[in-house]
Amino acid sequence: MKVTMKLILVVLLCTTIGSGLLFGAAAREANVSRLSIGGGPAGGAYYAVSLGIADLLMNKMEGMTIDVVTTGGNIENALFVGQRENDFGLSTGDAVLDAYNGTGPFAGRKQGDILIMFSGVAGGAWHLITHTRITSIDQLRGRRIAMGPEGNVSPPIGFIVFRHHGLNPGDFTPSYLSFPDGMSALSDGQVEASLATGAIPLGAVQELAANANFPYRIHSISRSVLDGIIKENPVYGATTIPKGTYNRQDEDVLTVGTTNYMLVNSKVSDDLVYQMVKIIFENLETVHRSHPSARAIALEKAADALIPIHPGALRYFREKGLVR
Repeated sequence: MKVTMKLILVVLLCTTIGSGLLFGAAAREANVSRLSIGGGPAGGAYYAVSLGIADLLMNKMEGMTIDVVTTGGNIENALFVGQRENDFGLSTGDAVLDAYNGTGPFAGRKQGDILIMFSGVAGGAWHLITHTRITSIDQLRGRRIAMGPEGNVSPPIGFIVFRHHGLNPGDFTPSYLSFPDGMSALSDGQVEASLATGAIPLGAVQELAANANFPYRIHSISRSVLDGIIKENPVYGATTIPKGTYNRQDEDVLTVGTTNYMLVNSKVSDDLVYQMVKIIFENLETVHRSHPSARAIALEKAADALIPIHPGALRYFREKGLVR
């Protein structure tokens, strides 16, 4: 289920001329005045980017209200968009493929109504954080680990990484906490490790790094182990968290990387999606200010897709020469 807390951004605009009238007309024509975006966990990049996009759209579309909903993250977002509990939502490539094909965590519940709105949000990085006295991943045997929230990519990546280090699910005690709660639990000694995944810098990790009263370590994965993980799970890749990304992080961190897509339910009208995509890509400077990860959004790669693109978005991408 969705976390009940939601941030509702409401911007009421006076009647304007030109493009403002056009965008407002598109919303009325589609008989839509309130939409929702699955924003992911509090403290994550998805949430910040979703807020920025919602604010932009509401300022440009007369009478439009967009709710940014706190969710578990990529898996829940794909599910909720597929069921149209949310109209839009950011998700990772692995969850998108699984949801669309009815595989992995979506076995038996194929989400055929999810489509790509655009791609290009900066890929996420999987973070494993412990006290410095834990020097290797295999030392997590018998430990308590905050895996990240259920419905987020952090737990499944965690189980894969741990298995490649000889740790099976029964070898440690998992708990499923939000990113900020997981970092707080690590600081308070309630867990010995905390996981988080998202575009860097992750707010919850920044907070820990700035305020931790203990020496912490963000663990790297060896190149050989990482190659084995990617060979087995080609939807993932290798990524680096550059040294200095977080306070007292003195070394580059090699880890699992993810790709990100904005999903939209197929039943959202073509005209409405066209206008929203047009607004987003004609106001990228505003979107880029929402979070460092949003700076990766660019028109040139917006039509890259693992699954079909929504016809409304496709119309805009054709106008821009990205697709035939």
